[in-house]
Amino acid sequence: MDKRQELLLEEYKLCKSRVARIDSMIWQIAGIVFPITLAGLGLLGVVSQHNFETFFTVLVTGVGSICLLLTWYFISQRWYAHQKITLHRIVEIEPQLGFWIFRYNRYLRLSQEEKKKFLETLSPEEKEQLEELSAKHKNLFPNFTFRNSRKAITALFILGWVVLIVREMIMTF
Repeated sequence: MDKRQELLLEEYKLCKSRVARIDSMIWQIAGIVFPITLAGLGLLGVVSQHNFETFFTVLVTGVGSICLLLTWYFISQRWYAHQKITLHRIVEIEPQLGFWIFRYNRYLRLSQEEKKKFLETLSPEEKEQLEELSAKHKNLFPNFTFRNSRKAITALFILGWVVLIVREMIMTF
């Protein structure tokens, strides 16, 4: 292995580590934010006294929770953007080292039209390899991903808080 390949291998390892670290950070923070939000919804959702103090508590807690959720969502969106750039670099490095794992993953997630365009950029041997992989593993990746689940989870929690705030407002006034 020459010096250039050694450097590329080191960069490849660093990129893989960064991708894993970003995923871990996003979901570790979610492991703190979501239970806090859920606990607030659960505790304030069963309140039986409907007065101004209760409404104010629900409003402040709800707005705070919504802000916390949105902050997590936008930070995770930024981190996923960094991760996407890192994954792109990994895919650039792989052909130079003879690696395939990230190219396999990317290829299997492409639409049929995108796969055709991608195959045009490859050698006949590489095309054959990817077509064989695709034939063996059809529909391996669902459309619903962890990245997409962030939107759904955040939206559901925010909707829960909005409903709770509106309910408390109606019950109080």
